[in-house]
Amino acid sequence: MTARLPKKERYITFPNQCLASENFGSLSPHAVKLLMDLAAKCYGYNNGDLNMVWPDMQKRGWKSKETWNKARIELLDKGWIVKTRQGWNNRCSLYGFTFMKMGEFNGKLDCAEGRLATNDWKKWRPTELDSAVRSPY
Repeated sequence: MTARLPKKERYITFPNQCLASENFGSLSPHAVKLLMDLAAKCYGYNNGDLNMVWPDMQKRGWKSKETWNKARIELLDKGWIVKTRQGWNNRCSLYGFTFMKMGEFNGKLDCAEGRLATNDWKKWRPTELDSAVRSPY
């Protein structure tokens, strides 16, 4: 009997600088879950070609489109993800992480492909509202 090699595991690297940031700490639990759900679709070379279609999100445990959409908007507003292609008709919107280099997809995206990480998450600054939401007082 021959030994089977284990399947090659996929993983995504979240730089410690991201995880230790005030921005990451300010994310709602739903936004963190959505960030992880999107990371589950990332192979490393397909950043920018990640979709969040509702049937897939339901399989990942999302029950409310409204909650999912608020989390998606939060990730966009705080610079963790960027929309790389606007969806319409039978074409879904695509997204990419800003802390990783974008993949190259032969013109599939609405933005520059193969560009280096923009690190837009570093540009976020807390507002008074963010502080008030986090404060129990």
